[in-house]
Amino acid sequence: MKKYIKKYPKSFIATTILIVVIIIGSLYYTVRKNFDKIVDVSLKTFLADISHSTSDLSTFGVIIVNDAVLKDDKGITILYTKELLLKYSIKDLLRGKISEISAKDPYLYIATDKNYDINIVDIFATGSPGKAGVGVPIDIITVTNARVLFQDNYYEQPINMFVNNVDGYVSFDKTHGIDLRFYNTKGDKKVDYSFNNYEKDYSMTIKLKGYDIDQKLMQYAYVDEYTNYLGGKANLDLTIDTDGLWGTAYLSEASFKTKAYDGIATDIHGGVDFLGDNIRLKLKGKMGEKDVGFGLNYSPDGVNMNITTSDLNKTDIERVTLLEGDLKEKLNQTKNLHVTYLRLGFDFNKDFDLTLDTYLRLDPIDIDGIKIDDFKGRIILKNEKVYLEDIRFNTSYR
Repeated sequence: MKKYIKKYPKSFIATTILIVVIIIGSLYYTVRKNFDKIVDVSLKTFLADISHSTSDLSTFGVIIVNDAVLKDDKGITILYTKELLLKYSIKDLLRGKISEISAKDPYLYIATDKNYDINIVDIFATGSPGKAGVGVPIDIITVTNARVLFQDNYYEQPINMFVNNVDGYVSFDKTHGIDLRFYNTKGDKKVDYSFNNYEKDYSMTIKLKGYDIDQKLMQYAYVDEYTNYLGGKANLDLTIDTDGLWGTAYLSEASFKTKAYDGIATDIHGGVDFLGDNIRLKLKGKMGEKDVGFGLNYSPDGVNMNITTSDLNKTDIERVTLLEGDLKEKLNQTKNLHVTYLRLGFDFNKDFDLTLDTYLRLDPIDIDGIKIDDFKGRIILKNEKVYLEDIRFNTSYR
């Protein structure tokens, strides 16, 4: 063989080149002819259950996939795009990864379930040893100008947010796991959604600005059977991780109706603090023409709510719907009733048994000829019994 090569060097080189060309040509023809099938298999390797119509390999370094649809294990569409770009280099091919997958103008569905598992994270958890995302052979997935449905199914009523003009990414690290962020770039309402499992197994952050308040959205703060939120604006910066809920919210121009009062609370504004297992609200507003303060503290042990106001006349008091029976009858018998200060406290234990704790100060009143001056103290309703505490007053008879 060596003698042949030395004797016919040019012929050997030409023959070798011809063989290589034939092999490469055959491979290229085979790949071109079966390219869509090859891409389909590759996509399922990289992106789980994804389908497409046609593909294009005309430019080295970029694979164009048309009408790509990514579904979860329940067959629900997570992503649809008319054109998906898979970007790669020779280095990427050698390391068995894709550097970037990008989608322009896609539809994207991001949802959490009752366990706060996120659909787009779960897709990349399958086949990953340990953390979600560590075994994914992709560096980053990017989207631009997406139409996104964010859906939080953790609460009793799903919280839906339809957002346009969304940019974002999902990146993968072989050590740390998965990191994602999606945010809208236009409009008065701002939505910024992110997740990573780098430092904690689960850390999701939701940021909203100028979002409309309704009963569903207020589930992030607090809702109950006694209160119905009617409108307003909310800013939210909430992180939900393995240790609890953290962050703040601010409400403005809000209104709600409560079963404790015959009327609508308006011009509600104030803050909400998320402190792990505790949630605290401190709000101010109006009930009719009266200034009112609202407070709430939620913890695993129960819920404490309070309403404070002042300068109430008899008509104002009668609109407090919780005052019933003998107490309401006594109020109807009083003359010139005027409450200088009132605090209604609602304490629910973890079994949601209610204790109504009322503190009030009164101007002088007259009941059946008995004049009562400087009345102040607490009236507690618990287990259908009434308790009086720290009651102080002066009396005189006519």
